[in-house]
Amino acid sequence: MPQDIKAGREEKQSGKIIDAPEGKNWLLAIAIDKYEHCAPLNNCVKDARAIVNVLSEKYNFAKENIIELYNPDATKRNIINKLNELSRKISKDIDNLIIYFSGHGEVEGEDDDEQIGYLVPIESEKGFESDYIEYSLFKAKLNLIKTKHTFVIIDACFSGSFFIKIKNDKRNGQEQYASRWGISSSLSHEVALDGKAGDNSPFAHCLLEALQENGESFGIHGLAEK
Repeated sequence: MPQDIKAGREEKQSGKIIDAPEGKNWLLAIAIDKYEHCAPLNNCVKDARAIVNVLSEKYNFAKENIIELYNPDATKRNIINKLNELSRKISKDIDNLIIYFSGHGEVEGEDDDEQIGYLVPIESEKGFESDYIEYSLFKAKLNLIKTKHTFVIIDACFSGSFFIKIKNDKRNGQEQYASRWGISSSLSHEVALDGKAGDNSPFAHCLLEALQENGESFGIHGLAEK
């Protein structure tokens, strides 16, 4: 985890115990359905809770190391405060972190070199960029969290803009080396689908299916290919 996401439980079929990675696994799950000023979404909180469940039940994420910010709790202040809290709690170069965000995303600019992407907290008013969390700030906060492995998952419109200025290294990594990885549900100018109410988003459906069906360690490249 994250280059090699590993289960930490006894497999019922084979009886084989899959080794968990060194250090603690931390998860920050942020999801917003009921925006105060923006259009409501159908499945964000449902998706996030399902991700939390599979990671805690199958992948060695202890409840005390899971932070959940849903709907009214997912304010700009709370999100930034929790990132600051993680930078203090996480053991440097040992612990691992997954951040999952599901909600609205926004973007400014047509040219990739000038594009500015945003996460949209619950209290944001559409068109007021000062209400949003700019990806550059989000990345800067992540850089202060000295994990061994960090994995960012964003299910939001235009979420590919988070990765525009990040070097893409396609080599298969090894668990012993520090890593920073991420996947998104959309390209930088693409709308993400939310799915029917009571279902999962198409992106979350594929992610959950891969995590639930997996029976052994597999890398981020393997997860992305699923």
